[in-house]
Amino acid sequence: MFYSGGSRHGEGGVATGLFQVGDIPAEAKTLLFQGNGFAPDPNLWFRVSVDGTPLELRAWDGGTLGADVSAFAGRTAELRFQANWLPEQPFPQVYFPLDNIRFSNVPLVPEPSTWALLGPGLTALLWCSRRM
Repeated sequence: MFYSGGSRHGEGGVATGLFQVGDIPAEAKTLLFQGNGFAPDPNLWFRVSVDGTPLELRAWDGGTLGADVSAFAGRTAELRFQANWLPEQPFPQVYFPLDNIRFSNVPLVPEPSTWALLGPGLTALLWCSRRM
């Protein structure tokens, strides 16, 4: 659990973080983790970076957030999670639960080949349904 806080008037904000250096699996395409309290935009409240390069977080499913790490696959790198305290946030303290950090070989966004196969498949279904 991360804590990020400061005064209600934007003075003395505190940002906390967690980092580790390790190997990113060669087949890794996505970093996934459970998180709560990041709505509406997790990128405002929370930052994830690999070797100092910020990753764009996207909602995956059921409170899981994901980021594309395919550019770092097969490398030893520093993975850093940081909770950000924003002076304009309405509450002086914010808690960020973080759990189930893992790498996945499933891409965050479908690859172009997936979309390329979807078109002919739908066309075939429509053609078959019109014949009946």
